[in-house]
Amino acid sequence: MGVEGAKEASPSERKGSTWWWWWAIGAALVAWLWTQRWRLDGTPAEADGFSAAGARSALRRIARGMAWRPDVPSTAKRPTSSRLKARKCPSPENLLNVLVLPGFTSTPLELWRSKPCAKIEPGLRRRLWGDARAAQAFLADRMCWLEHMALDPVTGTDPQDVAVRSVSGLEAVESLLGGYEVWARATQAWIAEGHGVDGLSALTFDWRLAPEALDRRDAYFSRMRARIESMAMRRPTAVVTHSYASQIFLAFLRWIESPQRQPGWTDRYVKAWVNLAGPLFGVPKALSALLSGEMKDSAVMGELGVFLSNAVVPAQERTKLFRTWGSLLTMLPWPDDRVWIAAPGESDCMVRFGKEGDERSAEGALRLLWNVTGDEYARRCWNNQWTFEPVKHEARGDLDEEEKRGPYGLRLPDAPNMHIYCLYGVGKPTERGYEYMWQPGNEDQPLRLNASAHDPERQLQYGVYLGDGDGTVPLMSLGYMCNKGWRTKKYNPAGIRVVTREYRHNPVHFLKDMRGGPFSADHVDILLNEDMLADLVTITGGDGEQLEDDIHSNIKELVNSIDI
Repeated sequence: MGVEGAKEASPSERKGSTWWWWWAIGAALVAWLWTQRWRLDGTPAEADGFSAAGARSALRRIARGMAWRPDVPSTAKRPTSSRLKARKCPSPENLLNVLVLPGFTSTPLELWRSKPCAKIEPGLRRRLWGDARAAQAFLADRMCWLEHMALDPVTGTDPQDVAVRSVSGLEAVESLLGGYEVWARATQAWIAEGHGVDGLSALTFDWRLAPEALDRRDAYFSRMRARIESMAMRRPTAVVTHSYASQIFLAFLRWIESPQRQPGWTDRYVKAWVNLAGPLFGVPKALSALLSGEMKDSAVMGELGVFLSNAVVPAQERTKLFRTWGSLLTMLPWPDDRVWIAAPGESDCMVRFGKEGDERSAEGALRLLWNVTGDEYARRCWNNQWTFEPVKHEARGDLDEEEKRGPYGLRLPDAPNMHIYCLYGVGKPTERGYEYMWQPGNEDQPLRLNASAHDPERQLQYGVYLGDGDGTVPLMSLGYMCNKGWRTKKYNPAGIRVVTREYRHNPVHFLKDMRGGPFSADHVDILLNEDMLADLVTITGGDGEQLEDDIHSNIKELVNSIDI
């Protein structure tokens, strides 16, 4: 592939360019392995059995392409939740249909129509995200790949002459990159419980798009309604959403329950909603991605991380790409400082400029984003409903009283027969704020994370302020609505039963299992957590009423101190 209009590279030039990227990726892997010698709290990894022999074993697994699997001889010998072992198959008449809505980046994307630089023969498709072919396309021509991954900045959908769609079906969400398990364990558990091909389904979507744009381009909400109605002809349905899909499903509920459509539809067709690690108040990661294209994962390697990430995709190119994705705008942190209350020992600022001593909370951080990106970008986002309007375009820039009454779109429908189960991880350091530095004279990238900033008392490491959560979503975004908001008439007028189940992050050493093992509560790896899987099959087996709240964090104390 080559950028349109560019001179065709010779085979030797293309080969040399490709080898450069492989060397960069190899160096990044080595640097990451080095950083894993220390925990975030400063404890040497040797405490968990880090050894030269273990390192050699891990590297051998990586070389064999088995980096994602535990180093055990068989599944039978892997540590297993006693609850998952002991569970008996439910009677077939109690089973619920299962509709899976996968999360952010966890569905492969396919190129159906492309620009000349892609050099795809007419009638053929190519994977753009999610497998080895997509990685090969990126390595062969980074700029062409970025051009096709970007959305139109005005419409929020496909650019001219480009069509990218998600790969459909349950198989598409089971694993990525030929072995990185996503929904595979859950699917296996459901089939073992007796769920058949007619009662187990996944409705994939293009995770780059905002909910409104997704429905406008792909009629996604109409397709979801039709899928659930067809499944409900046999038995009641449980909708299982992960991560960003929780916000998609809430947008669908607003759509279907609107007066011009079918009020009461949810109560008739949805028996249970499993909200798995849903970022209901958004995630600070979305803010840092839009501000500077950086996150903790690259900052933890310091200057080496900056060099390697810029060598693969320069920060300004990442930022430009991210700013076309409406999904990141949808996941911006809600701009009410009350919902980002800090636990003892955590920082309550979302953006800080250390040299200037300038600290900004959620509302101030979002105002900074609109100032950096410009009025036109902010206005386009608001007019297309890709995000809420967090700051008024006036000199004062304060939220008015209507906006302060609570998060838009989190009020549940009138569906007393539906049950909601909030399942999420806790106990893993999670980014909740950032230390930035200005780059004078750099108009393309005026901000940069200050990766040299450290302050253990404020849980500041490598320019990132940390707090409790699942490694991606902070605790308040995961738990406020589940533990308080949806237990009030204001947000739950029908009195829908809400159950919250937290899972303490308890990983094995990464050299034993790069995914953290069967009791990791990481944002993605929770899909492999066997305690969570036991709860999940209990719900979809029709026995969800047996489950009660199981809390392992201080979320109750936090939510009781505020009211929105």
